[in-house]
Amino acid sequence: MKIAVASSGLGHVARGIETWAHDTALALAARGVDATLFCGKALAAPVTALPVMPLACLRRDEKPAQWLARLAPGPAWRWGLKAPYGWEQLSFWLSLWPHLRRGHYDILHVQDPMLAWWCRVFRSKGWVKTREILAHGTEETKDFLAQFDYVQHLAPWHLEQNQPPIRSCWMAIPNFVDVAVFTPAADGGAVAQARRKFGIPEDAFVIGTSAAVKRDHKRVDFLIEAFADLPAHGLIHGRKPYLLITGARHADTAALQKMADALAPGRVKMMTNVPRADMPDAYRAMDIFVLCSLFEMMPISILEALSCGVPVLANRHPVLEWMVGPGGACVDMTYRSVLADFVAGMPAEWPAAHGRAARQHAVDVFSTDAVIGRYIEYYRKVLDQCAKAEAV
Repeated sequence: MKIAVASSGLGHVARGIETWAHDTALALAARGVDATLFCGKALAAPVTALPVMPLACLRRDEKPAQWLARLAPGPAWRWGLKAPYGWEQLSFWLSLWPHLRRGHYDILHVQDPMLAWWCRVFRSKGWVKTREILAHGTEETKDFLAQFDYVQHLAPWHLEQNQPPIRSCWMAIPNFVDVAVFTPAADGGAVAQARRKFGIPEDAFVIGTSAAVKRDHKRVDFLIEAFADLPAHGLIHGRKPYLLITGARHADTAALQKMADALAPGRVKMMTNVPRADMPDAYRAMDIFVLCSLFEMMPISILEALSCGVPVLANRHPVLEWMVGPGGACVDMTYRSVLADFVAGMPAEWPAAHGRAARQHAVDVFSTDAVIGRYIEYYRKVLDQCAKAEAV
């Protein structure tokens, strides 16, 4: 069994997709699977546990991909080529394809949707034998998903919502988190140290998030406004409220920083593109974690917060409720007042009690040990089905 895990953005984009690819390849290698990680740029932190191959590609944030997307004719949307990200994926695929052929890879496991699509197209023409598994984390349509034989939905609700078609090799297997890396602060001293590291007031009540710093979907503007609705001079459990925002930089980020400075001057810290190695301390600096998106496929940031023993507040939606479980609460994020009232009215014991439950929930349901074996079983099921089909 030879597995290729790939992400065209890995090395130059900081999102959940890239994190998933990196962590999945490492976890597979740690369990003896012959896995290779293909990325769009050499990684800043060297990886010695498995082969890592940077591939040439057009990058979505650079002019060539943006120029091609503008020039592409209307029908090119069918191949994702009306967006720079689509050109990144196509160019990455054209670099990846020869490696899959020469290396005789059995499975390509990806969350980039068009990488899976191009593999399916090339396989249908006999140009590659590698079977593609799309880990569905990008809100693709039912019609798009229906093209694939092998889809990994990230939550049971997603699998239920996307049937029919009923596929024997469609599965619901979640993302996972390394609970040995994302660990709770050992004590109050460790929390204070984490806050000093990022220049956060040590005596504050820190409300945090980790998401692309943008308005649409992640609704960081909603979070800033809800935070500003808290009494400016009021206290939460005897401490002044403070907002910590971490995440990938976006075109909206500068405007959101101005909004924060205007609505809550001196009480909001925004850190973009934080190195992954520093993220456990960023979570440890938080008293609670808030994600304001109304719908999610399965955000890894929630898993990381839970694993660090930080209670989570999210929207009332089946996927988010399943993820948060006993490790926090889901409220109606449609209204700022609901979020602000919940935070202001939390009982003093709520964060600590739910933080302990959050950690246990992460270990039991979303840890590497709880999940990665299911990936391997899925690969075997796919390959067994292929062998039976070829024998007919």
